[in-house]
Amino acid sequence: MRPPTGAERYIAGRLEEPGVADAYEVARRRIDDIDRVVHTIEDRRTELGLSKAELARRIGVRPEAIRRLLSGNHANPTLSTVVSLASALDLAIVAVPVGTGGRSALPVACERVERGGDRDQQKLRVAP
Repeated sequence: MRPPTGAERYIAGRLEEPGVADAYEVARRRIDDIDRVVHTIEDRRTELGLSKAELARRIGVRPEAIRRLLSGNHANPTLSTVVSLASALDLAIVAVPVGTGGRSALPVACERVERGGDRDQQKLRVAP
């Protein structure tokens, strides 16, 4: 096992300070939730066989914006962008309440749903 780096020692020390560990956990959950949304969008794009450039064209943005968003590097899309992407990918976004366990961010799941007769769609579900 390698010794901790200076950055790792610094973070470990900061996490000992009052309130820092709680704030870190809230931020970590939020980042994880955003990552799940972005991965769900990317998985659906791949499933449909769409290029990133085609997806960008469908929502009226430059291809590099989609490449940056789906690259996984610091993705933090706006709700408007998520809704546009979901619409272009035949995904529905639904927010549902979660328990009062102190969560500030909601987990995300993707499931198959039947809507409007025989059309099989995906639903991007924000749920417990």
